[in-house]
Amino acid sequence: CFANLNKSNTDHGKPLIISHNGASGDYPGCTDLAYQKAVDDGADVIDCPVQVTKDGIPVCMGSINLMDSTTVAKSPFASQAAVMKDIESVLGVFTFNLTWDDIVKNLKPKISTPLSTFSLDRNPRYRNAGNFMRLSDFLDFSKDKDLSGIMISIEVRILCLFSLLF
Repeated sequence: CFANLNKSNTDHGKPLIISHNGASGDYPGCTDLAYQKAVDDGADVIDCPVQVTKDGIPVCMGSINLMDSTTVAKSPFASQAAVMKDIESVLGVFTFNLTWDDIVKNLKPKISTPLSTFSLDRNPRYRNAGNFMRLSDFLDFSKDKDLSGIMISIEVRILCLFSLLF
């Protein structure tokens, strides 16, 4: 439906650059380093996908399954891995299984990679670099940055909602 945009004489302005989990190809997503790099690279908007920990702390985490974005598989919490069919059909340790202190003191961020089945990292030098951020840390970080805005996304899972209500 936008095929004729280039034929118009109207100035359509410059594109809006929205980061996805910060510069998540350079650093583990949703970390302080990934967000700083996204800002340094000129992102107009940075995003924070929010998950909630066992103690109710909203954290910036791209997945509710900590296996996707942390080193939880090599931690003392690996024994808590389970399949929760209402959330995912794969084995996981979920953000709501651990407290903020459990995460920040025992886990490291892990860079996402589309080639994980081949054990290839996008950026091996920084595969576990950066610090996790609470939503409050993200908001403080973004206050004084040259940004057009921030984007906060909250995924609500039925199972999580029920566990918070009871």
